[in-house]
Amino acid sequence: MAIDDQLAVLLAQNADLFATYEEWANGQIMLLAGAADDPNSFNEAGGKTGALGYYPVVNVSGQTIYVPCMARLRHIALDGVTDALESSVVSGEGLLHAEGAIGDLLRLNVPASTLDEARAGIRNDVALTPQSGKAAIDQSAASLSERISDAKSNPSLSQANIAAAYAAGVAFPDPVARALANNVVYPSAPANGLDDTATIVDFFARAQGRVAFLPAGTWKVKSLIVSAFNRTVIRGVPGLTTIEGDFDYRVIRMIDSSDATIEDISFRTTYANTTEDATFAVVYCNLNSLRNVRFRRCKFSAPNANTSGFNAFPRSRINNLTDTSVVDGLWLEDCIFEDIGRIAITLMNRGFTAQDRYTAFQKAYVVGCTFKNVGLISQYGFAISLDGVGQIFRVNNNYMENLRDIGIENTGFSHGQVIGNRGSKFGRGWRMLTMNTTDPTAQGAVSCVGSISGTVLTVTSVVGGLAPMCCLAAGTIAANTYIVKQLTGATGGPGTYSVSVPQTVASTAISVTVQISNVEVRDNRMLGDPAGAVPCYFLGMDASCAVSDNYFITTNSLNSGANQGEAVYVKGCYGTRFARETYINADPAGRYALTLTGTAKFCDFADCHFDNSANTSAFATIRFTDSVIRNTVSGRTTIVKPATGPYADQQGSALDNSVAPFDDGTSTIVGNYKTLSLSDADTTLLTEPINYGFIDITGALTAARKLTVGAGMVRSGCRIRNGTNQALQLVLATSAGSVNGDIIAAGASVTAIYSRSAGTVKAA
Repeated sequence: MAIDDQLAVLLAQNADLFATYEEWANGQIMLLAGAADDPNSFNEAGGKTGALGYYPVVNVSGQTIYVPCMARLRHIALDGVTDALESSVVSGEGLLHAEGAIGDLLRLNVPASTLDEARAGIRNDVALTPQSGKAAIDQSAASLSERISDAKSNPSLSQANIAAAYAAGVAFPDPVARALANNVVYPSAPANGLDDTATIVDFFARAQGRVAFLPAGTWKVKSLIVSAFNRTVIRGVPGLTTIEGDFDYRVIRMIDSSDATIEDISFRTTYANTTEDATFAVVYCNLNSLRNVRFRRCKFSAPNANTSGFNAFPRSRINNLTDTSVVDGLWLEDCIFEDIGRIAITLMNRGFTAQDRYTAFQKAYVVGCTFKNVGLISQYGFAISLDGVGQIFRVNNNYMENLRDIGIENTGFSHGQVIGNRGSKFGRGWRMLTMNTTDPTAQGAVSCVGSISGTVLTVTSVVGGLAPMCCLAAGTIAANTYIVKQLTGATGGPGTYSVSVPQTVASTAISVTVQISNVEVRDNRMLGDPAGAVPCYFLGMDASCAVSDNYFITTNSLNSGANQGEAVYVKGCYGTRFARETYINADPAGRYALTLTGTAKFCDFADCHFDNSANTSAFATIRFTDSVIRNTVSGRTTIVKPATGPYADQQGSALDNSVAPFDDGTSTIVGNYKTLSLSDADTTLLTEPINYGFIDITGALTAARKLTVGAGMVRSGCRIRNGTNQALQLVLATSAGSVNGDIIAAGASVTAIYSRSAGTVKAA
């Protein structure tokens, strides 16, 4: 059959399907909203005489049958009781309403005999006077209500129960309830509170390709449940359905699963062990694949075990090319992670050398979740860890409190969002956010030999495998050079590749690193008392990333690992844009509000607020250090400095970093200007920045003096005025000693030029 003919057949079948569905849906609406005296309805035979309130429904065999609506079912259930008595029953409890009969039998398993008993009681009450009859009916309704309440507290749903209801003559609207009775999977036995392992194993096995319902109760398992979840929807009762283990860290291991949704179930281990379990979790998938798997409104807890809540590790073994599992579509939505011994969620792919390393973990979404009391035992009390490499993710609108270490960690996932997250209760010393790339070269992962001409990289040999988004590093390669796509050759191997930065590079050994690309970090805020909060990190983000509207504050900046004691630490970022950021160092013993270090280059901070006023030492609010080059603070930025410290300073090999006109917190435009008063002696400035556009040097001197500055401390193009009455000689302090620069005559103004090649400071 030609493709066009096949398509036409499929379209026709699709149209028939939608027409059938629309007809069925219209029928269901009338079953719910129809009236017992509706002149447009029918009798049970499809006629127009006698008891009306029946509507046509096409069953699965294509036959038209006439089904009673809810209003007619009330009349049937009451079996001829007067409208007044019917109103009394419905308003008193509504237990004989058809929806209640169906819902209770299907969801709560009220035995058919209970309903029959209630009917018989009502018939007997008819013989009483209206007043005493109403009281008797109310009493019967209360008794039935009590029985249903008992059923709620100890439900027991199964196919056999529903079959018994049919045998007892209970009326189910067809086709909806009959379809439920025939197709919904229920446990084969109720939760016994002792050992439900066999029941749960059987339940999961029968749930494949079906809709399944796990009733309220604590379903206790005594050994690890290993199961696939394929083409299934498994639902519990919100807040009432729990699967619990006490035998190990793990409760459920998911093997290869796809197109599965699990809703409203709590997963818990009560196992107690302080030894760290770094691989498993209460629910986990290790070295298996997950495709389009969703958890909604589920809860995870492990209060006494040093384990995690949920893990997905398709490739957990570093650079093991035999690992080929993938995650392609994983949702954790509106879930609760509370009382967790270790990490709440870890999504890991450490197959750095695989050619498909980025697509091996993609489409991961953690949205609207709550994290409380995480890291009760482990030092790794993270809420969310994106570990290794991956792409296409969202970590949005989550709430975190009382963690141990990090709220959100990303070590190499790109093309994603971290938006609208909130954190509070930092007393145990945790940081809201860290974007901290994992360098695969440190794992001995990927390298190549190649040359670059323009935007084409020609590779002659490869260790590991190359892939888009790999960042290339060598002594002669421009910063922020990464692979855009492969042009020729076997995938990931020798051949040609397009790169992000045009340049000319002779054949050389090239190392390959992970760079975080195309990630938006926006509107993440710390709430309430920040006491205990430690610094946030931005490491290894490129120019495609945007960071804006975040609020980070620290009261414990010295508890920050490798950084220098600040509210926010930016390292190795290239061209990353920061806008409307608020960074506050509220630690009196701390150092900075913002530190740029490592090889951070061309980053821009616009319209931000940096506050270091709580600092009791002479530290700057902003520090440029190590080899950071040409980073700027621009726009209408506010910088609040300590009482004795500068607004910003620069040290080490930092070069050409600038702070444009800014507000000092008192509505005064400070501008790119600095007054420097010298004592009557030679002066050395190793921490004072010359990243201003104009520096005015003053002081009463009795002789010519030397002004020594650190390497990289003088920004090219800075205008210096010698406002003293003596000549000043600029001297450059280097690791090899001091190098005399140009002399500035008294009253003269010069433009300083730092010559890196000559290792000196000149005045033009």
